[in-house]
Amino acid sequence: MRSLLRSALALTALALAVACGSSESTSSGASGGGKKVIVGTNPDYPPMQFIDPKTNEMVGYEIELMEAIAEKGGFEMEWKNIEWKSIFGALEAGDIDAIMSAATITDERKQKFDFSDPYYTISQRVVVLRENAPQIQKVDDLNGKRIGVQLGTTGQLLVEKEYPSFVRVTFDNAPLAFQDLAGGGVFGFMVDEPVAEEYGRANPEMAKRFEALPFKFSEESYGVVLRKNETELRDKINAGLKAVKESGIEAQLREKWITSRTAEATAP
Repeated sequence: MRSLLRSALALTALALAVACGSSESTSSGASGGGKKVIVGTNPDYPPMQFIDPKTNEMVGYEIELMEAIAEKGGFEMEWKNIEWKSIFGALEAGDIDAIMSAATITDERKQKFDFSDPYYTISQRVVVLRENAPQIQKVDDLNGKRIGVQLGTTGQLLVEKEYPSFVRVTFDNAPLAFQDLAGGGVFGFMVDEPVAEEYGRANPEMAKRFEALPFKFSEESYGVVLRKNETELRDKINAGLKAVKESGIEAQLREKWITSRTAEATAP
């Protein structure tokens, strides 16, 4: 899940994520054929999904994309707010039928779960304090540095497997990691690119202190996560996703939630 530099959301808005969500309906193996599909998300990852501080409702690229997929795919859906550390367990237990929460498609995850077709590709980046950026001219300069990662994300797996010389520091969510970075607790934070950019947009004064290093640590794609053998629901989601892309809806949502907000975050 969740990688690279992705602009901004205010820390206070992000902190609301765990407090809010839609109704807590349960489901047992909904296939999309008549039952309402319960989709889990952890809305603390703007611009993909987050809590709007004005309305206290979940908003973002993935929120509108999944709702459009359901409409085009011909099934009803409902959101369920679940912390990231618990979200895959909830899917296994049948409390939800799918995950739409910036979940990266990985070989490890495909051993236990199925995925829809990919809908968005991102990179992992490391964000540091601007004053420290000149120290890092190559990736090896991060060796021995305290690098924050979010628990259960591909950023964590990447650091563990590919960069064991980094001193890994784990956080439950991105807002806590950004806070610790601002206070100097960690030297850098490996995060999905759009999330870092969104942070900068929503916190322009704070973001002036941060800089994303130029290295791209990975290229990865997000997909909707499903239990194994839920072929009917997977086919409906893929059909809906294809229709959303062909109709131009996905491009419009990408422009609304990612492209235009990234331009705003990086404008002089």
